[in-house]
Amino acid sequence: MVFQLAPDISFCDAGGRFVFLDLAADRYFCLGTDMERSFARLVAGEPLSDEDCDRLTSLVRQRLLVETDGPGVPSRFTPPISPVRSAFEGTANVGLRHVVDASVSLVRARIELRCRALCRLIGTLRAAKAGRLRTDDEENAAILARTFRRAALTTGSLNQCLAISIAMTRTAIAGNLDVDLVMGVRLRPFQAHAWVQHGELVLSDELDTVIPFTPIFSI
Repeated sequence: MVFQLAPDISFCDAGGRFVFLDLAADRYFCLGTDMERSFARLVAGEPLSDEDCDRLTSLVRQRLLVETDGPGVPSRFTPPISPVRSAFEGTANVGLRHVVDASVSLVRARIELRCRALCRLIGTLRAAKAGRLRTDDEENAAILARTFRRAALTTGSLNQCLAISIAMTRTAIAGNLDVDLVMGVRLRPFQAHAWVQHGELVLSDELDTVIPFTPIFSI
């Protein structure tokens, strides 16, 4: 019996525990102790006992896994480059018109997150990103970061990490700038966070803010 992660399910190892993201349901969760042990053996490619198979089959019924005939052992997604710097440390100048445009985009993203499913928003961004030529331009990336920092201050959105990330990513895609929208988690206590990277450069946060989070999903 071969198992595979179901669509819209991703996971990571956050400090010794597997944390899952169900993008379609917009929720994070962990498994029970026995279930997690069986899942760990599946991920490691170890032989599965009958009990392991029974537990993993229950995850199929919960639509977290699917059975497959081909290679299907789930693996952690490949995260983007680990960030080492933040664009907040720079001094890029930004124009008022760009701040206004960013503010409109940010307010739009906040409204969309209340009215549309997260998986649909992410799917739209993924499709737009796939159809664009992506360029490496750290100077424009720094300008984008400073622009949205001012827009977040203007619109009172500093604590709206997902809205900022969606709006910033959308703007970057329109400008053919290569970015990754990253979602991460940490435990004890549980927290989730979203941010935007351009290579090793964080655009939407201070570096110290994102370092404690383990990436669980990115586009």
